Amino acid sequence: MNKYKAAASKELFAEGEVLYAGFSKRNEAYSMGIREAFEKAGITVHAYNPKTTADFAITVHRSLDGLPKIPKAAVIAMKAIHSAELVEELHAKGVKRILFVSARATTPAILERCEALGITAAVACPLMIFGTGLHRFHGRLAGIKA
Repeated sequence: MNKYKAAASKELFAEGEVLYAGFSKRNEAYSMGIREAFEKAGITVHAYNPKTTADFAITVHRSLDGLPKIPKAAVIAMKAIHSAELVEELHAKGVKRILFVSARATTPAILERCEALGITAAVACPLMIFGTGLHRFHGRLAGIKA
C-alpha cells in the first residue's frame, strides 16, 4: 500500500468539506478527535454511518441521500468488508478522493477499484495529516505531507 501514501495530504480536502463514513459510537473519542482536527483546519465534516442507532452530540446521517451535499472527498473508517460497497456508492455520488483511515479499512483490491474508477485513494489516519503532537510526528515519519 506504500504507493498510496504520497496522496495522503491536506490537498485531498482542498474543497473544504469531507464526508466522514463510519462515525462511530464505539470509537466516539477517536471519531470526535478526527472531526475536531478537520474543523480546526477549516474543513466542514458531514458525519455518516448507515448502521448506527446511537445518538451523538452532532448530526450523524444514516443515509447518503439525507446529506445536504455529498463532498468530493471522503474519509472511510469502516471495515474493508463494508468499504468495497461504499466505494461504489460514493463513486456514483461523485466522490473523487477517499482517505481510508487504516489498512483495516481497505484492501489492495479496493484500492485498485478506486484507481479504475478514477478516485484518488490514500491510506492514513487523518490525525497524521491534521493532528498535533504524536499523531503529526507519526505522520512525518510515514512521509505524510501536511
